[in-house]
Amino acid sequence: MNKHLAARFEIKGIPQLYVIKDNKVYKFPNSEPREHTAILQFASGGYEIYKSEPFPLTVPAEPVLQNVAILDDGNFDIEVAQGNERPWFVMFYAPWCGHCKRMKPTWDELGKKLAGKVNVGMLDWYTPHIPHSLTSF
Repeated sequence: MNKHLAARFEIKGIPQLYVIKDNKVYKFPNSEPREHTAILQFASGGYEIYKSEPFPLTVPAEPVLQNVAILDDGNFDIEVAQGNERPWFVMFYAPWCGHCKRMKPTWDELGKKLAGKVNVGMLDWYTPHIPHSLTSF
């Protein structure tokens, strides 16, 4: 998966169908049936009746999280399962998920308010991580 492009186009599920022309992006509407006739009509110019979005040149900046532990395959067991006496509140997220992105500032504020009582963490469950035990190919 190309995380960078998925983030740029805010792809929340697949398949997503787009026509890109003159730095404008036309998304195939989810309300339309994904069948041959509708797709052919959309791709052959039918997209022009839909509102376009500007072509996303960059990924929007991610909010900086100061009060949340970033968890991964390498530290999850140590931090969460074998961690201190405080419970963990963990959000499993996907970096391309629009709901997850919008929730990050709230999650960071939650981490601030629960500091010292509950550990707050996030784990990217979608992106494959290379096991730390890998030594060669």
